[in-house]
Amino acid sequence: MRFNLLNQLWPELWRLVTVLLAILLSSNLLFAQRMMAPGFAQAFSLVRHPLAAIQLDPTTISTVTGQKPQSKVWRYHGHWWLVVPSPEGPQPGTKIWRLDGLKWTPVLTVHSSLLSQADVVVDGPRVHLVWVEAEGKHGEARA
Repeated sequence: MRFNLLNQLWPELWRLVTVLLAILLSSNLLFAQRMMAPGFAQAFSLVRHPLAAIQLDPTTISTVTGQKPQSKVWRYHGHWWLVVPSPEGPQPGTKIWRLDGLKWTPVLTVHSSLLSQADVVVDGPRVHLVWVEAEGKHGEARA
């Protein structure tokens, strides 16, 4: 009895499934067409946090920083930080800079050498800064 009922309902079920699939496919095609329309990107953001390149104010540094795979820039307590040797200001030397808006602001001179190469590691609430001078001397600071 159950089998006979299924045989009788099968054509209707098949039509219903076919209609539902057609509706789903057509709605997806309509959505795809709307996505291609001009102005769609302004109405909807498909990326939650888009990446963007911005031009920062230039800062003078005294040595090449790209020769070693060392970390020069890091994020800590809601700010971007940078450590590089710089001749700028009343105290030339290796400085820690903070990014304020589009401008790097010198915060602390950690060493008087303009030839040092620094590396930074952030470890939870601590920031470890290590530097090597051209003469082979080295230093370490923790904050």
